[in-house]
Amino acid sequence: MSSRFTALPLSSGEAFVLETEHNHRGYVVLFDGGQSKTRGPENGLFKSLKDHCPTVGNRIDIAICSHSDHDHSAGFPRFVETWVSEGNEIGEFWLPALWSPAVPEVLTDPDRLITRLREGAALAARSIVAEERLRGTEAILATEDRIPAFRSIDQRIRSEGLKYLRERPRTDRMETAILADRTEESGEAMVARSLGLGLQELAVVRRNLEESHLLTVPLGERLGANRPQIHWYFVDTERASPEAFQLAETLTRSVIETAEAIQAIATLAVSHSIPIRWFDFTAFENEGAAPQGGISGFLEPLNTVEQRDVRREANSLALFYSLKLTEQNVSSLVFQRVETEGEPAVIFVADSRLAFGIDEPEENFPNHLKPTDRACIFTAAHHGSRNNDRAYEVLEEWLGAELFRDSFAVRNGGVHNQTLDGFLKVGNRRCAQCYQCHGGDWSQLVTIGTVGNEWSWPPDQGGKCGTPKARRR
Repeated sequence: MSSRFTALPLSSGEAFVLETEHNHRGYVVLFDGGQSKTRGPENGLFKSLKDHCPTVGNRIDIAICSHSDHDHSAGFPRFVETWVSEGNEIGEFWLPALWSPAVPEVLTDPDRLITRLREGAALAARSIVAEERLRGTEAILATEDRIPAFRSIDQRIRSEGLKYLRERPRTDRMETAILADRTEESGEAMVARSLGLGLQELAVVRRNLEESHLLTVPLGERLGANRPQIHWYFVDTERASPEAFQLAETLTRSVIETAEAIQAIATLAVSHSIPIRWFDFTAFENEGAAPQGGISGFLEPLNTVEQRDVRREANSLALFYSLKLTEQNVSSLVFQRVETEGEPAVIFVADSRLAFGIDEPEENFPNHLKPTDRACIFTAAHHGSRNNDRAYEVLEEWLGAELFRDSFAVRNGGVHNQTLDGFLKVGNRRCAQCYQCHGGDWSQLVTIGTVGNEWSWPPDQGGKCGTPKARRR
């Protein structure tokens, strides 16, 4: 078959669709879900996909969410909900493994999950406030203009969380037992294992979903009603200040949206028997493991290790950090549609710099790209933001200068205050959405098909970015 790659023209956020073939059967891959939260047929991603990808039919084989940044993940649950409610199918979810510890509780005891996330956030806040006291800057946390302070705290939380998860003993983790013989695993056993449940637990959760609305109440609504006395988390320090309470609540709310996305996807997985495959960036980063998993010879990770079983997290601080860390661009899942004799390659970069480092790029990722001899498609890193320009240097190193020059860069999403630089130096580039050159109301369909076994980008299909209206230096 001919492959087809589409950057969907959304009002906000990023989503790509790849229609291709592997082992003589067609595959449809959705990479990220934009940020439309509209329910029903007017959902932005659902409408765009139906309007612009008529050959997709009624099945998405693999739906991937790269990380929990709002413009990649916020629309994912609502799209999936709409897609299946309209009589369509999804074969598998591929998700960040750092989400997985929240799944068993979000399905069986969501109130306990909220309590544990709040406890973990309070423990993190206690550490920060103690440090701010030593600096004499605690009061800034309660001022009207506290956004810069919270940004600094957010960076520190992510840095400390990564260190905490890296250094804690593995014996701190409670792992699920193997639920079935992996060589002869039934569909139900596969779904149960991917959710961290036993078969009987899965049956109970499914029955609860059918008979009660309690498990479908959004966690944000539960948060207000479920308010344990947070000062108990500060008993071994000086009397907790209002700043500590406020920060703990702010940090709790900062992960609730991620937890709600997990809740929505997990309940859909239960209701429609959709297995989840989990991909762990921290194993690649912390332990230096080579990327593993995915579908060999077809869709393979470049910076993650597939995690076979869901880990039930006993430590509340680790649970909080796990959800918080998936907001980081550095942990974006990166996948390659492997080049074959008949099909060309695609590299889904998401928001990655293809280099380690939270605030600034540090060491480049090791090159695990499968051999690519023909021009490929790669998605613009972080919507083309110059903060992620390292990705183009890495891609040029991986592909070689000539092949990089001949390949195609596709951009989607982004915000009005992003600055483009490295992306504008890529010769073969197109934008599905561009605030910088055209303004917020502008978008276009970007579709690339194959001729023979090579990507072919008609010169009259979509205009490339022009000169940005303003550049910040």
